[in-house]
Amino acid sequence: MELPTAFTLPNTLFYPSLSTKLVSVGQVTEDLNCCVLMYSLYYLFQDVLTKKIFGRGTKRRGLYYVDDLDLGKVHSAQSSQRRGQDIWLWHYQLGHPSFNYLQHLFPTIFENVLLSSFKYKDCILSKSHRTNYPISYNKCNAPFEIIHFDLWGLAPVMTTGGFRWFVTFIDDCIRIYWVYMLKHKKDVLPVF
Repeated sequence: MELPTAFTLPNTLFYPSLSTKLVSVGQVTEDLNCCVLMYSLYYLFQDVLTKKIFGRGTKRRGLYYVDDLDLGKVHSAQSSQRRGQDIWLWHYQLGHPSFNYLQHLFPTIFENVLLSSFKYKDCILSKSHRTNYPISYNKCNAPFEIIHFDLWGLAPVMTTGGFRWFVTFIDDCIRIYWVYMLKHKKDVLPVF
């Protein structure tokens, strides 16, 4: 299709040796949220949402030329759809920041857009740093039935007493804990 000079499209390719301007029908339908009705001697641009015809053209010498195009008849939802795509693109490119932060950075692309419509479950889950522990039904009835322990070390700095490890023991029944400082990891068993 050949376009009039006043018509602009984003995402176009420039090929300087062509004598006419060519347009991808797939790109036009995506950018303008429309369909193109092709016939043997002419074609029509039709808005997908309102079903209104906003452009037409004729076939001459094997090419379809744009004769009449009224972008004012294109439904406004297309522009909000395009803004939504831009918001998601910035969200991905900037490392998944919150949409409130993106609105602060790019207020123009958030005009007439509801923030509540942008939810990304994976972002919420990946930014969660805590999980709930499942309820344990393994209860002990007497002290020293179940003992939990944790060993930590090798500390980067030695204490004044020469300790670089420590172990904690917790009694599951009475919830008392003990902390022991260790000079070597192998000292856990004698302390236990």
